[in-house]
Parts: sequence; structure tokens; C-alpha cells
Amino acid sequence: MFRSILQLILIALTAIPLTAQNSDLFIYREFENAVKKGTRTMDGVPGSGYWVNSTNYKIKASLEPVTGKISGEASIVFSNNSPDDLKNLTFNLYPDLYKKGAQRNIDVSPDDITDGMNLQELNINGIPFPLDKMQRNKAKGLIKLPEPLKSKTSLSITVKWSFTMPKNPDARIGTYGDSSYFVAYWYPQIAVYDDITGWDALGYEGEHEFYNDNNNFEVELTIPDDILVWATGTHLNPKELFSDLYLKRYEAAKTSDKPVIICEPNEVKDVLKPSGVKTWKFSATDVPDFSFSVSNNMRWEALGLQVENGKRNVLISSVYRPGTDSLVGEVITLSRHIIKYFSEEFPGIPYPYETMTVFNGSGGMEFPMMVNQDVANDRWLATYVTTHEIAHTYFPFLTGTNEKRFSWLDEGMAVYLPLSEQTKIFNGLRYDEITATNLSRTMGTQNDIPLMIPSHFVQGGAHMMGAYARSGMAFLILENIIGKDLVKKSLQEFVKSGNTNTQRLTISSSQLIKLPVKTSTGFGKHGSSTKDIPHWD
Repeated sequence: MFRSILQLILIALTAIPLTAQNSDLFIYREFENAVKKGTRTMDGVPGSGYWVNSTNYKIKASLEPVTGKISGEASIVFSNNSPDDLKNLTFNLYPDLYKKGAQRNIDVSPDDITDGMNLQELNINGIPFPLDKMQRNKAKGLIKLPEPLKSKTSLSITVKWSFTMPKNPDARIGTYGDSSYFVAYWYPQIAVYDDITGWDALGYEGEHEFYNDNNNFEVELTIPDDILVWATGTHLNPKELFSDLYLKRYEAAKTSDKPVIICEPNEVKDVLKPSGVKTWKFSATDVPDFSFSVSNNMRWEALGLQVENGKRNVLISSVYRPGTDSLVGEVITLSRHIIKYFSEEFPGIPYPYETMTVFNGSGGMEFPMMVNQDVANDRWLATYVTTHEIAHTYFPFLTGTNEKRFSWLDEGMAVYLPLSEQTKIFNGLRYDEITATNLSRTMGTQNDIPLMIPSHFVQGGAHMMGAYARSGMAFLILENIIGKDLVKKSLQEFVKSGNTNTQRLTISSSQLIKLPVKTSTGFGKHGSSTKDIPHWD
């Protein structure tokens, strides 16, 4: 059996011989306790007693396209697969990031300050829960359950809520006109309860990312006519919604290896059958989150890709504003190319989902089967951002890594996995060379923070340095030492040993030698021909 990639990274980190190192291993107490309980092992493979919780969501929501107000109601079944009786329940209430007085690590326009997530009703096992008894802080909501949730039992929850999307786009979500939105972090979400720290009590401040169970979703989105919707998961009712011509284009795209323009911006009004307000239905299984986008003024282009020797078909869509000065039109073929590369060549793990939609919004942020990005008129960015965000399909979505505490693993992998192919696609994209220059310029500075310091304790430039360049280059050094074939086999073994779509990773320094390695990178904003590395999520 090939050793875990987490064990192999020891070699990569020791390959940067800058200072004398202490060979003692630090193992934090929470991990030691999990090993004693049998839920974890010292080699990184889940223990015999390992477990994960899961949640089934049935959500019905509507969007007001002019105001950006989202109203929803959900029926949630949370399964407590842990050996513990749970006295409390924790929710992620991400729209509270925009609440007046909220703790934030990012700038928010005064225009976007709202009341956060407006919870209107909450029922636990059919019994109303008084909302004034919920403790809310840092986009978290904590309630004490009327009765403990026994081990190996489930809890039923119904909840109604509303909130207003921010008027200004940021690097993850946004408003792009009266009827164009990328919507994420939008529903009351059950937080993770795991064997390491119990309830995930780390809030959301807009900078650090996420940690979720794999869950199942049934979602109905009610949207006014003449507005199209793209979302995580399988679109269940295209035949109910699409007029004949555009349904044919949609179906043709699934098996086409060349882009099919399903509609131009001026055709959007003709795509749907004439019957007023539409309800779009989607389902997704074993995914950590659900996001969607809407628009009435973009080009929708799509094509297909066969994976697993033709056993499955992936529908790849690009939704963008066409223009002569835009390179976004290249994203559709680029997306297909990199998904095929990941599936067949490196890491050689088939793309696990049915769809991928890249939405021309803002920033660069990954979601299961969805990417929000703005690549503008820049081939460097178009190549880097598209391949980087789709690489997140494997880390964290497939492997379930904890981005809040160990962002170096998911971001470092999203840097490393497409690295060699990026340069083949666009010879001017030499991320490794640029990053090496930045590392040599910044190593040993105050921003040089050891990777095993949990990510939520690290902010700004120091967080970016460790999470992206330092870790990405460590994986590249590992490849240079042991060869890409062995790294590939190790990655495949890592995914296999974690039982795909069920493993959530928490790292011990028994898997990382305690190395105060003098490596980091200076992330600047993109824009010059000599490019500093930009920040992409």
C-alpha cells in the first residue's frame, strides 16, 4: 500500500534545508484522544471507530431579482452517527457576515450592511423553538436542544428564513445586475460535529473558508420568468421548463465534444416555456454544500465529457458575458480540458460529479459543481483561475479536508494538481517560477508562519503565503524527489483509504515533522507583466 500523501509531504518539507530542525513530533491533545478512542490512526487512515454525521436538506426558496431578497423554508433531517448524545445543535448562518456589528476580516460596503439572516421560524421535532434562545455570534447559531439527541438517532428540523444578497460583488458571491446573482452560503446549515473538536464553533469572518459534512439536497428554486438558473447537482425538470428548440440544444451539448451555444443573451427570454414564474428543481447526493446562480443577460455555452471509460457523462457549462475584449469564451474548452486531465492523467481520479458550471461573476471561488470567477481580459488569469478552482473538486470536496484549520492542504493541492498542465495550456503561466521568486524574497519574514498553526489563527498575507505558495511548492518538491508517478499513486491511495465522499481529514503533526521551515510567498494583486501571485480561494 502506498503511503499517505500526508506522510510523503514530510520529504517535501525536509527538502527545504534552511535551518536546523527539531526532530520531536508534536501531536496535539485532541488528536491523541481520537487515536485512543479508535476513530483516528497515527498513519492518517481513519480508525476502526471512525464516523461522520450527515444531513438531508429539502429546501424551497424564491429570489426577488431586483431586490436580491431570498426567502426559504427547509425540512432538515440531521443524523447523529457519533457515539455521543448531543445536548446542543450548531448552525452556520453565513449571511450574518453582513449583519451590522458583525465580526469581519474583510471590508464590506456600507450599502451591504443588512440584518443578516432573518430566522422567522424554527421547529425541532415538530416543537417550536424560541428564536430568542439561540446564541448568535460570528455567523454561528447555537441552541440547547429540549432533549439530548441520542447516539445513532436523527433529529427533524423545519426552518423559515430570509436575507438580502449583498449589492456589491466580492470574491465569492455577488450581484451582477438586477437579475444576475451568484448565491452561496444562503441557507441555515448544520455545522460539523466531529471526533476531534466536537461542534465546529469557528465562525465565518469572510476570510477563511469552510468545513462541511457530505449531505444530500433536494432544492426547488422559484424564480421569475425569463431568468435562467444553474446550480449544484442534477437539474430534474428541464423538460418542464425549456422550450423545444433550447431543450434540443441542451441535450445535444451533453454529448458534444465541441461547445454548443444553448442561448445568447438576447435569447434568454425564449429559452423557457411561456408560463410565468418557474420552479427549478435540483438534487445532489454526497456533496458538502449547494450553490446556484441566475441571470437573464449572459451567454450559456456547454459541452460534454465522458469519464470512467464512457460510463458517465459530465455536462460542462460556461455562463458569461460575451465581448470582443474578453477571454471568458475560452473557459468552456479550458474547463473540459482540465477535467479530462484530472480524470485520466493526474491525479487520475475520475471527476466525481455530473456537472460543472463556471459562472462569469467575480473573484474566484469554488463550490461543488460550481465556480464563480472573473477572468477579465487576461489569459494568465483565465488559465490559472479556471484550473485552480476546478481542482478544488478533489480537495476539499472529494476528500472532505478541513479548510478552516488546515487550508494549506486544499489550497496547496489546488495549486499543485494543475501546475504542469497550466504551463502546457499557456506557456506564459509559470506559477512555479514566479512563486519561487516570491519565496526567496519573503522567507524568514514575520509572515513566515508554520503550516501546522491552524489557519483560522493566521490572517492576511501570512495566511495566503502558507496556504497557497508554500504548500503548493512543497508538493512540487515532493514530486521532484520521488517522481510524479508515485505521487499519483499516493493520491489515489489517499482518496481510496478515506472511502471517497466520507472522509473528513484532521491532521496530526505525527504526519508532519515539526519543521519551522523558512518558506513563504508574497502575494500581491495581479496586473503587471511580471505578476505577483493573486489571491484566489
